[in-house]
Amino acid sequence: MNIEELIRIHDRNQFEIKLGYLINHKKKKTEYDINLYFFLPNNLGINRYNYSNSQFFEDLYGYVRLITPKSSLPDLTERIKNIINFMSLKKDTIDKHFGYINYELKITICSYRAYLRDFAKKVKNNHYSNENINNLVKEIQAFRQEIKKLPG
Repeated sequence: MNIEELIRIHDRNQFEIKLGYLINHKKKKTEYDINLYFFLPNNLGINRYNYSNSQFFEDLYGYVRLITPKSSLPDLTERIKNIINFMSLKKDTIDKHFGYINYELKITICSYRAYLRDFAKKVKNNHYSNENINNLVKEIQAFRQEIKKLPG
């Protein structure tokens, strides 16, 4: 299993442990167990009498962040078209589908932002020609035209 890890100090009171796992897309469900062990020096004065297990778990935060999928701009434009078509087909029962529509819009916009960010890095490092940049501008315009078709 390929695991990427990072430990980073945020401030005097917080640190972050970041674990990245590759998932098996063939499996319907993937589970991970993480065992953490903290070894604290005695001179910190932290022990089971002044910091209980329940206090520790109340202070512990767990966040799950999924990596934004990579997509081409034409694929994202097509995804927006599909969302708009779905919304027009389901307009009578749109409230029932709010969660799905909201998720699809969020993931599409996040993918769009990631695409632009990655493209900007490549432009900055001179990895793209003027023709590539002109094509990107056309693709952005097509994407924005579809976004403008969203109701509301």
